[in-house]
Amino acid sequence: MKDEVTEAQRKGRQKIAAKKEGVLIELQKLESIMEKLKPLKATAIQTQ
Repeated sequence: MKDEVTEAQRKGRQKIAAKKEGVLIELQKLESIMEKLKPLKATAIQTQ
């Protein structure tokens, strides 16, 4: 019984770690997009 609980906890931690990894990847993608948009924002401000 204890082994089953330990295994369930381990799997739960793996799922949480995978979700965190996915969130970090999404955050990195968003940061990359933001960096690409900075010059466009500056250009838009200048042309107003």
